[in-house]
Amino acid sequence: MSYVCWTDCPQCSPDAKASWYATVTRLRGDISAWTSKQSKHANVGYPLATQLICLEPDETFPHSIDQHVDALHRLLKDKLLRTLSLGCLTQCIVAFLVRYAKSTPADKVSRWLARCLKPILSNLRKGNLQFSEQQDYVRQICVAVADRAPEYSVTGLLLDLLTAESLNWDCIMIGLKALLAILLGAPIKQAGQLLIPASDQQQWRWDPGKAPQSASAEVLTMLRTGHQPLEAYGVAKLTPRLQGALTKVILTCHSFFMNYRSVGTVKSLSEVIPKERAPGLPVFRQALACVPFILPEHWANGKLVDELPAYTTNGDASIRSEAINVMIRVLRGLPRLRNAVLQGQASFARSQGLPDDHPEQGRDALNLMCHLMDEWVTILKETAQGNFEEPWDAKALHLELPRLEAVALASLCSIEADVRRAAMDALAAAKRLHQALIIVVRGAPATSPAAAVDTVPEEEPTYAADVLEEVGQAVAQRCFWDFGRCSDLQRDFRPVDNGRRRDIPVDLEGLAMRVGLADDGVRWARCLAEFMKHTGQLCGLTTRYAYIDICARILLLVGRDCKGLTAAGLDPYAESQRLDLIRTYCMAATACPPPTHPSAGLPTRELFRLLINIVRIGSQDQQQAAMLALGCCNSDCHEVLLQELQPLTEEYMLERFKAPSPFPISYPGQHAQGTRSRQRQSELRVLVAHIYRYVAGALWPGALRSSAIIRDRIMGFINDTFAHLSNASLDAYFEVQQLRYCLAMVARAVAPELVKVPSSPLTIQVRKNLYDVFSTWCEEGNLQGNFPGGHRSEVKRAVNAVKTRLKDPEASKAEAEMLEMAEAQEHAAHLGMAAMLQGPAFDADARKPQGRIFTWIDRMFTSKILTSNSAATAGPSKAVVARNALMNLLSSNPDVMEGCIDQCYAPNTAVARGYFEVIAEGYTTANMFVRPHVLMCLVLYKIVDPSPDIRSEALHVLGVMSVRLWHVPPSDGKPPRPGKALPGGGGALPASNQPKGRSERVAVVIGNVQDAYQQFQYQLSMKLAKEHPEVSEALCVEMMTRQLGDELGNTMRKVVLHQVLMCLAPWMENLSLNVRWEGGWTERLLKSMYYVTQQHGNAFPQEVERLWCTMALNSRNVIPILDFIISYGIRESAPQDLDPVMAFFAVSKRICIYLARVASQQTVDHLVYELSQLILEEEDGADGSRSPESTSQAREFHQVEWPSRQNSGLSSFDPLGGSGRLGGNLFSDGSLTPTATGGFWRAGSEPLGGSITEHKLKGVNSFNAASINDTAMRSGSETAVDAISRRSSAAPVSPGRGLLTRPELSLCLVAEVAYEHDEGFRTHLPLVLHTMMLLMDSVEPLVFRHAQIILIHLLYSLSAQHLEVQQHDGGMIAEYERVTGLIRYMQSVRGRQMWAYEEVSLRAGQWQLGSSEAMGSLANAILDSIFFESGLRERWAEEALRWMLEAGNRHLACRSHQIYRALQPKASIEASGALLASLARCLGNPSQMSLEVAIEIILTLQVVVESMGPGKLVLYPQITLTAVGLLATSYVHLYALNLGLFSRVLERLDFNDSTVQNVLMAGIPKPDSENGQSTSSQEGSPAQAPAQAPAAPEEKAAWPLAADLLTQQTLPGGSEMLCVQQLLVKGLFQPDTLLLTVQVMTQLAEHIAHSRPRSGWEQARVAPSPAYGRSTAAPVPESGLGEVLGDPLTQLAISISALLPWMALHFRHSPDTPLAAACTAAHAQACSALGLDDLAHAFLALCADTTAHLDDVLHQLIQPLSRAFFPRFGKALCQRLMEVLRVGQEAQKPLALQLLRHLFQSPSIHLGPPGLFATDGQLFAAVAALLQGPLAAEALQVMDAAMIFSQRAEGPDLGRMSQPAGIAVHWPHCLDEGECSQHEKTASTPYGIVLIGIVLRADVCLDDKIT
Repeated sequence: MSYVCWTDCPQCSPDAKASWYATVTRLRGDISAWTSKQSKHANVGYPLATQLICLEPDETFPHSIDQHVDALHRLLKDKLLRTLSLGCLTQCIVAFLVRYAKSTPADKVSRWLARCLKPILSNLRKGNLQFSEQQDYVRQICVAVADRAPEYSVTGLLLDLLTAESLNWDCIMIGLKALLAILLGAPIKQAGQLLIPASDQQQWRWDPGKAPQSASAEVLTMLRTGHQPLEAYGVAKLTPRLQGALTKVILTCHSFFMNYRSVGTVKSLSEVIPKERAPGLPVFRQALACVPFILPEHWANGKLVDELPAYTTNGDASIRSEAINVMIRVLRGLPRLRNAVLQGQASFARSQGLPDDHPEQGRDALNLMCHLMDEWVTILKETAQGNFEEPWDAKALHLELPRLEAVALASLCSIEADVRRAAMDALAAAKRLHQALIIVVRGAPATSPAAAVDTVPEEEPTYAADVLEEVGQAVAQRCFWDFGRCSDLQRDFRPVDNGRRRDIPVDLEGLAMRVGLADDGVRWARCLAEFMKHTGQLCGLTTRYAYIDICARILLLVGRDCKGLTAAGLDPYAESQRLDLIRTYCMAATACPPPTHPSAGLPTRELFRLLINIVRIGSQDQQQAAMLALGCCNSDCHEVLLQELQPLTEEYMLERFKAPSPFPISYPGQHAQGTRSRQRQSELRVLVAHIYRYVAGALWPGALRSSAIIRDRIMGFINDTFAHLSNASLDAYFEVQQLRYCLAMVARAVAPELVKVPSSPLTIQVRKNLYDVFSTWCEEGNLQGNFPGGHRSEVKRAVNAVKTRLKDPEASKAEAEMLEMAEAQEHAAHLGMAAMLQGPAFDADARKPQGRIFTWIDRMFTSKILTSNSAATAGPSKAVVARNALMNLLSSNPDVMEGCIDQCYAPNTAVARGYFEVIAEGYTTANMFVRPHVLMCLVLYKIVDPSPDIRSEALHVLGVMSVRLWHVPPSDGKPPRPGKALPGGGGALPASNQPKGRSERVAVVIGNVQDAYQQFQYQLSMKLAKEHPEVSEALCVEMMTRQLGDELGNTMRKVVLHQVLMCLAPWMENLSLNVRWEGGWTERLLKSMYYVTQQHGNAFPQEVERLWCTMALNSRNVIPILDFIISYGIRESAPQDLDPVMAFFAVSKRICIYLARVASQQTVDHLVYELSQLILEEEDGADGSRSPESTSQAREFHQVEWPSRQNSGLSSFDPLGGSGRLGGNLFSDGSLTPTATGGFWRAGSEPLGGSITEHKLKGVNSFNAASINDTAMRSGSETAVDAISRRSSAAPVSPGRGLLTRPELSLCLVAEVAYEHDEGFRTHLPLVLHTMMLLMDSVEPLVFRHAQIILIHLLYSLSAQHLEVQQHDGGMIAEYERVTGLIRYMQSVRGRQMWAYEEVSLRAGQWQLGSSEAMGSLANAILDSIFFESGLRERWAEEALRWMLEAGNRHLACRSHQIYRALQPKASIEASGALLASLARCLGNPSQMSLEVAIEIILTLQVVVESMGPGKLVLYPQITLTAVGLLATSYVHLYALNLGLFSRVLERLDFNDSTVQNVLMAGIPKPDSENGQSTSSQEGSPAQAPAQAPAAPEEKAAWPLAADLLTQQTLPGGSEMLCVQQLLVKGLFQPDTLLLTVQVMTQLAEHIAHSRPRSGWEQARVAPSPAYGRSTAAPVPESGLGEVLGDPLTQLAISISALLPWMALHFRHSPDTPLAAACTAAHAQACSALGLDDLAHAFLALCADTTAHLDDVLHQLIQPLSRAFFPRFGKALCQRLMEVLRVGQEAQKPLALQLLRHLFQSPSIHLGPPGLFATDGQLFAAVAALLQGPLAAEALQVMDAAMIFSQRAEGPDLGRMSQPAGIAVHWPHCLDEGECSQHEKTASTPYGIVLIGIVLRADVCLDDKIT
């Protein structure tokens, strides 16, 4: 619509336009009429009518708009429609201006606007337009008029609004906002655009209420380029009128609001000012917002910068913020005022800091100054980046840097930390700004004015911030304690305390922030004064301006007297903060350089007079502050100061000539009674003395030489004070102490320079007198006799006198201060004495080494350090003072050098060190003369001193000597470094306090390890001897003289060792030691070298190593040396005392390392050889040395004891080894884990290994290692079995032995060698690892600790260090973690036994050791870690096998078995044969020890079997035959372990396989007749053991394998061997073997179940033989399973008869029910395999999960059982049940009675002839024995059933029951009652004979037999 209204549309036809305009006019008329009638619709109608009027054509628009404006004027009277009216009027004005502003004359437009706007302005003046929306419409009208009629807008609107009445804030506010909007819209107008575009009057380009930041920046750009904003509107001529109006507004607001500051009140400004003025605050802020776009008149010509900073402290936050923005806009818009703005802000900051009552104002002013400087830097950066347009102007780059820095320096005197922080920030900001300006000026274009280039300095100036950065830390360190009575000592010697931030060095910035402590104020003042001195030297103009500012502040705090002179204007009782402020100002002012112009602040002389006046009449605190300020003045003012002090000095100098007052002793804080005049004079003397002390310590170099005034005044003070103290009494002791201290410190400070002054007033006599008097003020100074001086006695008397007059706490305070001052006085006296030694010596006595001077120096060197009574008292150590004194004496008296060199060799280390440091310093810095050979001898002696500082000094002396004597230039072309003076003057510091940067010719670093610098000394001496042979003779003479002259001290031995180093080493290369070293020169030489190593090895390791290494260069010398060391160690360990052994190891290990470094392989080979002799060590007394508990007899099967279920151990003992595997990872879950005691424990269980004490509590055996005997010389052919057998009947050997044996000692020695030499151990690694593991449980802690060490070293050298290289390449990370984990674990348990010393015991539950599993885990962890060694497991297994067979010690052999099992090597015929042979020898002559070894062998065989597969075990039939044959043993522990072995065999072999059967039968040894010799004669078996006659040719044995294998009767009672189950039944009667036996029988039943039945078996079951007894018709299988294990039917019958009570017991609801079910199921399958289906069904019912009663199940089982096995096995079954009643488990006896009852009650039972049972009394004896017990009823039922069975057998069925049913098996019992028979005790003997035959046949190829 707007487009159609006032834009030409060529595409529209005239008729369409006319129709459009007619329609709009008609519609507007209707709406206007409707609106006038319906006033309630005015809010909708008037805006629509206004819009339609704006759309009317030009012909009707003027008339319509005038009528509509009049209507809107009428609406202004209604306050509800006033806002609506203003909005419509605004739209009408805009529409009118858009249509006619350009085409209508200006006067006509102005008249129309005046008519239209008059009602609006009238309402505005009356205050009718209060709403912000209404005022916004007025502001928009102003902007719209300025867009089209700018002149009218300024003259008719803005000026009218700005000049309104003062209290009509709304008009002024609208005018200011409109003015700001117009000013900010100037860039748009300058670009030729309109604020309100003609195309759409509703979319304004410029919103006056929302001015963007870019608009402000564009206006500032116009200002920078010289354009005024109103020029864009074409009304620049009206700018002065607007400036005047704005000036009026700002001045009015200034008068109303500038008296309110932001400090001093907690209320806001709006709460303080009157209500009628409150609306003026926004007006004030808005007026400031127009600056600098238009500057007020009163701020022209730069006056803006003078008044504007004050606005930043206004009480209103918005005004403060806007004032800051104005300053920033001035910086950006008016470049030439930038420096003025900063200077104005600096001046304001200076004025804000004057009263210091409100320091936050000064802080804010400084922060604003920093902000403005940073803003300027930002402008420069933006200009350089092209983001800021600014024409080049040299004046805009001008900056008065010194004035800015001066304000910051003056602000540093504030007592507020925040102000100091802001001042330091201002210094840094000024530096950044100035550097940025320099960069801009230097980068100015070539066309720039020359004046700009001239302002660039040739070199970058020194900034105060640079001075702060460079010297800040040094000043803080130096002046941290430089105040108080003892400031000199505290400054130089008291350590700096940085509070909690001890790791951060103290600097000025940190001290500026410290205001909490009492000393922080004076500390900051002292540091600031020192900083001002440095700044004055480098930034003179800055400090001059700062001096003016500081003096101005001082003058505010002081006044002038009637004479016009400045005087103290402080109250004597002024607050402490004001005192701190005065002190800081005064110290900063005196530290500044003196002003060069009289008007530049307070003159220096007048300032000094002011301070001296304060000293004279001020309070005590004021006096201390003035004294400190005067003492710390600038060095250029010292002459003026001393001149001004002269009148004050004369006041008290006359007191010296008066008689001393008889007043009592004074104390700190309280003067003696008397006139005030005397007190005042004493105080003035002390204060002046402290001022002289400060001045003397701060004199610039050369001051005493060039200034006679200073020299005379100081010497006058020294003489006057000396005279006063000489005549003064000790009444005022505290003042005397201070005067003494000041005199000593002044003399110490001026002595170095005064001595060198021609015609020096400090003569020899004066120095001597001062030295003497100083010596009386300290304890070490009085050398009359050997008694200490009287200084401390004097102090004690004075303190006691004070304590008698005062009470606590005053007495305690006075005592503490006097003691503190006494300590300070003593330190000062020491330093003064040292300073007085400068210059010629006092007399001849002073040159004597035994004179009083040297004696005092020696006493100072050796004096003990005493703890100070006060933390505030600090001073140099007496050694430092002694070095200072000696340096002063040597510098002027070179004739005492010889005596000083003699003292360098003194026995006292402190004296020798001190003298050498001074000589080194004097020679290198003071060019003292020392004869070359003397100095070289001293250097060679000191080059190996234990102190690194002494070695460094010796090297430095050598470098200087090379430059001077041999003209060798330094490596860097610089002269030798100068010395460093002692703080405060008076000599040089020792070398330890000097910088380490040097330039000697010897460009080498001396190591800190003794071996390193000993090697350097040797190389250096060889080099010097080669290069400078001319001094050799003199040098040798000097060294020999030193040896002869010192026979008592340690120096003699040191020099001798040096000679050995230089002279003896070449000769030792020719030595060749005798192999037979005992008793000859070789032994004497080796002993000597050993003792030298023992005594001096730590002090001279390099020399000792060189001696041994030189000897080891001859390879023939290594073995004699090692043999000597081991023999010597054996002698040392003989008394069993640990101390000499440890001393021996400290020496012998070092020697072995030295030898290995030269001849590593020979050393390792010999030590490993000695270690290998451990295999020959024997037991230490056989069984006689063992405890009774551990030597209990082996339990046999006739000793049946059934403990309770809870204590039986059945659930804990498992000879199968749990999972059947040993070892494991040490660190994996569920495996062995290290315990705190060094043992191991498996996760979820108790520890398996621990300390010796823990296992002793468990009854584990303790066993001592064997002593040295002839075993070491015997052949290694005797094995462990031989040694055990040989000693079994021998008398016990005495347990006396040394602490270590030779192999153990060799292990300890080789432990350290393994760390450095890995390659030498590779060939011996299995032996070393094995012996190390064997000795891990040694009862001697020394041995197992070294075993751990050697393991750690081997792991590192063989694996870890190689993996480190791989890890760097990113490979083998997991392996590296595993190895390092094991190393860390071993390091964590170092020193603790990893497992206890345990041995296998025949006691139950001790057959397998917990330590064995721990050992195995460690062995596997080692193998996993040392995986680089290929085949290590096999090689180690071979070594373990060798030790198993050949070890002479039973414990070592058993441990070797355990390691072998852990390694789990592959099975071999040789290993198996060796194990079986060892087992045979153990069982051939059984004893306690041999049976224990047999346990280990069987456990090893189990592991061997586990490692085999089914296809491989068949190749080792000897193992299977051994397992079968060993079932005949009567020893329970062997039987149990053999069950485990047999179970593993059954698990891996299929005995139904014909190949297995043939191999086993072929492996049975031939009879003796066939072998041609007797096995008994081979092994010495008992001759009385008769061999069973072989079966007749026509009669085959029932069990062929037993007939050949078990050559002796093995069953009790002479029963026949029918099957293998007969050997297993006895296992059911021992708690330790019960479950294992059941398991084996179950496995045998499974084999039967998989067998193939033969016809003979069926014949035996259905066709019984015609008669009982042995018959040739007895069914015996010809081949198959029956030949190997016995007839299957017999096996099943024997197994069922033995297991039936146990299976019934565990029928259900028992822990062993699962095993019982498996056993029952296996036997059921076996029955099915043999055709016994009904019996199989009965067993299945027994193992089924049925609810039937057990008695019913047993009743159903008896019938098929009797049909299957009766009558042949009937008696055997009854015998088994009876044996259960006799020796069986109590729980099985009721079941056995039930079975017997059901058996005899069965109607179809066939038991053979009745008389067979009726006449057998022994058969029913077991039942009869129960008639008296709790089972009497059950036993009686069995007896009744048996009687009924006898009667029934005599009846009609007698004929049927009497028929023969085959051969009846008779087996009365499997265990003999009472003591075992002789054949049971030797049951294993014939089996051992059989095993010998097996071993002898081991080399026979089995393939032929199998074929």
